[in-house]
Amino acid sequence: MIAVKRASGDESVGGLRARAGASPAVTTGAGTINAFVAVTKPLVREGLFRLLRAMPEVDRCLSDQDPWKVIAQSGNNAVDCLLLDPDLDRSGAFRAAFASSETRPRVLLVTPRHHVGEGELPDLVCACGMLSESAGDPEVRQALRQLVTCNRRQPDAGPCDHCPLKATLQKPKLPLTPRELDVFLLVGEGVGPSEIAAKLALSVKTVEYYRSRIKEKLGLDNTASLAYASMRWRQGHWLPTIAAH
Repeated sequence: MIAVKRASGDESVGGLRARAGASPAVTTGAGTINAFVAVTKPLVREGLFRLLRAMPEVDRCLSDQDPWKVIAQSGNNAVDCLLLDPDLDRSGAFRAAFASSETRPRVLLVTPRHHVGEGELPDLVCACGMLSESAGDPEVRQALRQLVTCNRRQPDAGPCDHCPLKATLQKPKLPLTPRELDVFLLVGEGVGPSEIAAKLALSVKTVEYYRSRIKEKLGLDNTASLAYASMRWRQGHWLPTIAAH
């Protein structure tokens, strides 16, 4: 995981005391990349901040949970890489902050999700990739290195075709047929069999058959577990009964 807790109970990462405010800017002078960590959770923010400032490519690293004012003051061209919590951009602040800039920073979304899910992620189209807060240390370090060592300023077009980070924005596959997946996702919206049948132009009996098949394929015991699994999948979390595909 990105963040850890000391045995004493004090929240810290790598000797840094976690706090709700901003971390001071750190200038290493060794590299050319200016990085910004805009993440809400203190432990996650401090963990990423610590990893970035240790990278030889990074010249300056800032960390704040309210980044837009800082970016406006320092100039939007001063940020090469932005690690962004999507919850900080629900009102389109990212687009507003870089509206006057011809290029945008390379963006890595940092989220509790394990995959993109079905719910909307702000500015997903402008992101290079997504990093789960529960990712292991090797995965985190690899994602940061890919972000920092890229020599391209990120335009509106989204991730580069051959960027390894692009795969993190792809929806994973479940062992379901396309029609079974349609039914599964509607279940997670709280839609009952009759409504699903109407939406998909199927009979209720056929919908019930699909629901039974889905439970069998995903290792779910009953209707309640099916509804919960669908809701969690839509929110971007893995299902405990199957491996990620």
